[in-house]
Amino acid sequence: MLILPELMSLRCSNDRDEARVVTLRMPSRSLLTLPVVLLACATCAITQPVPGDAAAQPAGTTPPLNTRGQKRFRKTVPPSAATLGKADSAKLANLPSTTPIVTLEGVCNPPAQGQAKTACKSVITKEDLDRFTRSFAPEVGESARGRVAVQYAKTLAYSHLAEEMGLDKNPALAKELDYQLKVIRMRILASAFLQVQQQKARIADSDIQKYYDDHHDEYEQVRVRRLAVPAAVPTEDSRPLDRAKVIAELTELQKRAAAGEDMDLLQKEAFKDLHIQATPPPVVVKPLLRGALQGNDAKVFDMKPGEVSGVIDSAAAWAIIKLESRDVTPFNEARRDIEAALRLQLVQKEVGESAKKIHAQFNLPYLGLSAQPNLLSVTGAVPVTGESALKSDGPQR
Repeated sequence: MLILPELMSLRCSNDRDEARVVTLRMPSRSLLTLPVVLLACATCAITQPVPGDAAAQPAGTTPPLNTRGQKRFRKTVPPSAATLGKADSAKLANLPSTTPIVTLEGVCNPPAQGQAKTACKSVITKEDLDRFTRSFAPEVGESARGRVAVQYAKTLAYSHLAEEMGLDKNPALAKELDYQLKVIRMRILASAFLQVQQQKARIADSDIQKYYDDHHDEYEQVRVRRLAVPAAVPTEDSRPLDRAKVIAELTELQKRAAAGEDMDLLQKEAFKDLHIQATPPPVVVKPLLRGALQGNDAKVFDMKPGEVSGVIDSAAAWAIIKLESRDVTPFNEARRDIEAALRLQLVQKEVGESAKKIHAQFNLPYLGLSAQPNLLSVTGAVPVTGESALKSDGPQR
């Protein structure tokens, strides 16, 4: 937690040689609270490489000064998983959760009663570091483990120094802390509620099979080749393509494609004949589900293998499509998607039943919304991140 009285520059390491500086201004004698300023910088500080930080500076020597006369902090970063062998990486991953990762002398949050400051010590264990990573830097990999640990230790040290200054007793800061803790509490509870609903949503095998049987057409798939001429492409004379000329060209190429000519070569010929100044895309076989096609493109499901469609004229492009083959997605391949869709439906139903008394009214003009949103839609709900604080009471599929 940082309190900035009038003007302070926050440095967020974003480069090997320089740091990104964010200047914060505020009225005299006012307090600006940045509750998670260190964590906000976590991503840029953690993900940026720091080549030579420790190795370039011999032990026991003073780090060099930068051009502004400020000392550079020399970070000691443990070997990353990328530099270790598979056996070493596996060994590190299997360390006990209580293994000390960082030991901070002189930092105690809060200090034990009657304990001298010099004896105060805080230990960040493997479990602590893992939870910190999942909460604030879930996107980083094992190679950034060292920088995550540095960020965690820095946050712990600064918060301890803030408490020594008595900043935790500042009325304005205490009010801000209460608010942010309230928000964090709400998010954790909201995630826990969704986790409980997801754990309760059990989908029977018979329901999955029935859905597959009842919606068999949805899992029909085709493999097609598509020759297309986009409507917006650069041409030799810088003029838009003439619709009549494009259709005439593709009509001729359609006949040749139906006779068995290579559609990839025909695609290149179309671009050449129409004087298009762009590289023609390769015509490759693409698998498509019935639900993925709309409008004229969906007519491909009415074709027979080997058949070539007429010219499809749409606002975005002109195209001809050749149907190579058709089949149905096997049940075993579709099962996971069906189960996920049915679980989502069940969770949505349970959430609706639990929240019958909850109604919301949004200020549409202020929010720039055209209609009242569905407050309790499970899609886009509070994300469940990190390790769940709840343990399932039963097996999960």
